[in-house]
Amino acid sequence: MADQRSCFNKRMGKQVLGKNITIYDDDYHPLQSGPPFDGEGIPRQKILLVDKGVPTNLVYSRATAKKMKAKATGHGFSLPNDMGEAPMNLVFSGGDSSIDEMVRSTERGILVTRLWYIRDVDPYEKVLTGMTRDGTFLVQDGKLAGGLRNFRFNQGILEMLSNVEMMGPAVRAAGEESFEMVVPPMKVRNFQFSEVTKF
Repeated sequence: MADQRSCFNKRMGKQVLGKNITIYDDDYHPLQSGPPFDGEGIPRQKILLVDKGVPTNLVYSRATAKKMKAKATGHGFSLPNDMGEAPMNLVFSGGDSSIDEMVRSTERGILVTRLWYIRDVDPYEKVLTGMTRDGTFLVQDGKLAGGLRNFRFNQGILEMLSNVEMMGPAVRAAGEESFEMVVPPMKVRNFQFSEVTKF
């Protein structure tokens, strides 16, 4: 944040995401399994990052905490590093809708079961690009109407998390290119698919 490299620059304490979005960094959550201390040997703390859509707290390594006159939160990487700190044990609060309910409530949409090859397009606005994979389906009149070819997307995460209409219970999820998170399935309005892929 001090280096102005965060998507929350000038947005702390403001309504940025939907009011149904609450996110913690919580290494002690039963579905998380990270080490109880960071790369600097500091015990990890449970941090409320986003409260009902409002970014509320930051995480700190020792060096950043000293610079910002704050307390280290146990989120630093092993030294030496040029990355500083990051929340690595994200836990979303989730909801109580099932995927079946999400499908039944959708007039026309796309059911995505997996995303991959995700890259930053704009790290300051947190716009990501990537592709669907291993199961993409057309939803028509509340039913699965058939399989689809894969899509590429260009989507701002802040915008996406402002358009979440329904969520299921949060589950542990891991990908080939990311750390483990506890996240819910979501029904998202106006997700930005840009083109069909070649396969």
